[in-house]
This record gives sequence, structure tokens and C-alpha cells, in this order.
Amino acid sequence: MMDFVHILLIILVTAHYNSANQQHQPQEQQPPNERKHVQILLNERSWEEMLKGEWLVGFCVPLVPNCFQFERTWIKLAQEMEQEQQQQQQQQQRDQNKPERNITVASMELNYSETLVRRFSLQSLPTILHVKDGVFRQLPVSYKVKEIKDVILSDCWMKTKTLPFWRHPNGWIVHIIILYIKLIDEVYESQYLAVEYDQATWLVHVCLMLIVTIAMTIVFGICSIICKLFNRCRPASRRGSPKKLNKSHPMH
Repeated sequence: MMDFVHILLIILVTAHYNSANQQHQPQEQQPPNERKHVQILLNERSWEEMLKGEWLVGFCVPLVPNCFQFERTWIKLAQEMEQEQQQQQQQQQRDQNKPERNITVASMELNYSETLVRRFSLQSLPTILHVKDGVFRQLPVSYKVKEIKDVILSDCWMKTKTLPFWRHPNGWIVHIIILYIKLIDEVYESQYLAVEYDQATWLVHVCLMLIVTIAMTIVFGICSIICKLFNRCRPASRRGSPKKLNKSHPMH
């Protein structure tokens, strides 16, 4: 719990720092889908792209000391992987029987996103996730490009355990947690209520408890009615059986 709070505080401070710099510094003109390197950026709206194909996703924020070195390593890794994939495509054109393996290197934008921290169960930064066809594995963090490439290209990542179902980013448990966080945010940002975040959390708790209580009452009521109907029909069939037994086996 303390790791999650610590990561969330770092993300909020980083977002505030970046927004302050953007206000005081002129923005450089760059192409729309370009960011001084070939790395792909994912966010809350586009993270589901990694559910198809093979991905290597890095999680980090600039204010974390280890992330400065990790970001350089990640940028270099993305560049080298793209060059190698271009070479593989050229070789595949010559030899069509050779299987092609496309690995996409991406980073996740964590600014102002508590839902992303919860969705991917981040406990420390930086973090590396390997995703293949929707199966998630958390790989050991390395600051050397060669070590990361050895793990990926030699299939050593297959020895790493997959994330359990309760931590799967696309699982129903995580979806419930994300929905809960979004409900609190909606109540907190509502102009009609004008409440603090703690009060918004309390209101959502009360509403959810009422909904669960009503749902359980309805379910128990339906179950009790079914049990009563079943018990009424059951004794009638049992009363006929002793009479048949007495007729077939008379007492001497």
C-alpha cells in the first residue's frame, strides 16, 4: 500500500512540474507522432493496443532517480530493436520460410493517471512488462540494453511467471477497481456536490454498500421463495412411498 501511495505522489509531482515548465517555456514544433526517438507512447486510452501481438512496455517517471538512466536505456533499446526488425524484414523477403517476430517497444505515460497505476499493479519504478497475445509478465529491471535483449530474444522471458488473474490489467477484478476509482473521481469533480476527495470516497462507499445490500436482499428473497415451493412439493411424494412398502411387505 505504501509503495502505491509513493508512486502516486511521484506521478502527481511530476505532472505538476511538467505543466509548470510548459507554461514558462516555449513549445518546440515536432511532427504529430514523433518524440525525439522511435519509442511508442501508450496511455489510458490506447493501452489496449498491447493486447495484440508482442510488446515490451516500460513504466517510469522523470523525477525518480533511477528513471533517468532507465529512460536512456529504453530509448536505445527501442532504436536497436527497430533496426533489427527492419533487417529481419529484408531477410524475410529473401527467405519467405523464415518466421518473422515483431516486438514493439513502448512506454506508458503515467501523468495524472491513478487508474494506470492500479491497472498494472505498479509497486516500484521503473517496471518492465512483457506482453504477448494478452499474457502479461513482469521482467526484472535492467539498465543495460544487451541484458534486456538477451532476455527477450533468447526466450528467457518464458521462464517468468505470468501475472495472476487478480492482477491482470484486462481482468474483471481490475475492471471493478478501475470503475470504483472513476466513480470517486466523478463525484469529486461534480459541480453539484462540491465535496472533498475523502467525502467523495465516503459517498461512493455508502452507495455501493446500499446497492450490495439491496441486491443480496433480492437474491435471498428469491432463494427463500424457491425453497418454500420445493418443500411444499417434496412431502407429498414421500407420503406415498410408505404405503407402497406396507402393501408389498405385509406384517405377519
